[in-house]
Amino acid sequence: MRRKTKIVLIVIFSILLAGELAFLFHEEGRHQANTSPTTLSTNAPTDPPTDPPTDPPTDPPTDPPTDPPILLHSGLREDGSFGEGAMLIGDSLTYGLVSNYLTNNEKLGDAMYMAMPGKGISAFFNGIRLKKKGDEIHLYNKEFEGLPMDDVVAQYGERITAVYFMMGTNASAVDCPEEYIKIVDYILEHCPDATVYLQLVPHSRKAFVKYEQANQNIRTAYEHFQQEGNPKVMLIDTYTAIGENLNVDGIHLTEQGQECWYNAIVAFAQENNIPQ
Repeated sequence: MRRKTKIVLIVIFSILLAGELAFLFHEEGRHQANTSPTTLSTNAPTDPPTDPPTDPPTDPPTDPPTDPPILLHSGLREDGSFGEGAMLIGDSLTYGLVSNYLTNNEKLGDAMYMAMPGKGISAFFNGIRLKKKGDEIHLYNKEFEGLPMDDVVAQYGERITAVYFMMGTNASAVDCPEEYIKIVDYILEHCPDATVYLQLVPHSRKAFVKYEQANQNIRTAYEHFQQEGNPKVMLIDTYTAIGENLNVDGIHLTEQGQECWYNAIVAFAQENNIPQ
């Protein structure tokens, strides 16, 4: 009987113990469920990193465009003769220089030339045609026959590299600087490679030749182009170079005067290092 009672007690105790253990496991699980740590992000969400803004790419700096260098020409060869790009324009003084001194001394070379004796600078634009008949005996290259001076410049301008211009002895009392400026502008327009040499007219013993007035007009025209900054217009002081080497008529030049004129042209080119 005691044995049976003991067994019953052991069973009851086992049941109670099992229930107590189950309760404890249940509470422990509930406690763990309630106290299980949660992990919160301490960093606020951020956008993905981006590179710092940069200025748009630019082309590398370039030097500003520059004008091509201006080339000056004398029209003179190394032997002192004129090349095919030279052009001499004038009146009876140029007529004498070409037909006498330059030709006789083999200095004319292949130069172009046109001269109208007795004419003032207005002859350049007034339509007088180059000819060798009647009362007008002009000097010019044969291919210029029948052409006015301005037409010659327009037609042959691409060939011209140096222009030696001397007019003003005739009609000197009525000429003005603006006429010289107009002629030089025309020459520069039609002769893109030309250097233009204005030349002062020589002294004269004739009262009607207003050489001082003519030379003032020429200097004023030259100063105009200087103020424009145009290096292609030059001034040769042929007045001083020629001096009073005049014929008995008091207007035209002796051979010595023509030689002084030519030497002044050569010296100017040499002193200023101007090539052909």
